[in-house]
Amino acid sequence: MFRLGNFVNRLIQYSGNIDVYILGSDSQAKDHFKEKVSVLSFTSNITQYIITSLTVILASIVCYVLKDFIGYQVVSFGLLFLISILALFYGTGPILLAATLCALIWDYFFIPPQFTMHIGKPEDMLMLTMFFIIAMLNGILTSRVRRQEMKIRIREERTHALYQLTRDLNMASGIDEVLKIAVNYIKKNFNLDCAIILKKRIKSD
Repeated sequence: MFRLGNFVNRLIQYSGNIDVYILGSDSQAKDHFKEKVSVLSFTSNITQYIITSLTVILASIVCYVLKDFIGYQVVSFGLLFLISILALFYGTGPILLAATLCALIWDYFFIPPQFTMHIGKPEDMLMLTMFFIIAMLNGILTSRVRRQEMKIRIREERTHALYQLTRDLNMASGIDEVLKIAVNYIKKNFNLDCAIILKKRIKSD
């Protein structure tokens, strides 16, 4: 386990004139463990946190204006629906923040007695706890499904690109056409300008 890195270094060191390309990493067991436990990833920028916070605040203001007509129980369903919508566009971190803000705002401004963190009825305490748990699970699961969908879409695009490249290479007639196809696909799929230079060997008599 402690010699994997040394093996790669020795392989490169003693390869001589052979070019060695290392793909992936030596931490396969660790990555496999991460896939099993599905660790949450926080990759959102600060803008997403600000947008989700402002959206929750604006929605809470609207619900506060209508609370006398719809009741504070209905407000919880509206906030849960808002978190589900936000999870379609933002990552795990902003959704956790939105769920926490919704729970605190609903407790402080809507659950009687208002403008306190104290909850008078046991059923309201249970409802707040279930609201927070459901909001987090709903947001996390929705964002996770969205990430899996993006991974599947990327995998399909790569498979399609490889299929198109293989088909065009099979139809190529000559090294010049092969190089042209390779350059076009590199520019198309990686958005890079490139050139392939071949070294021509001159045979001496």
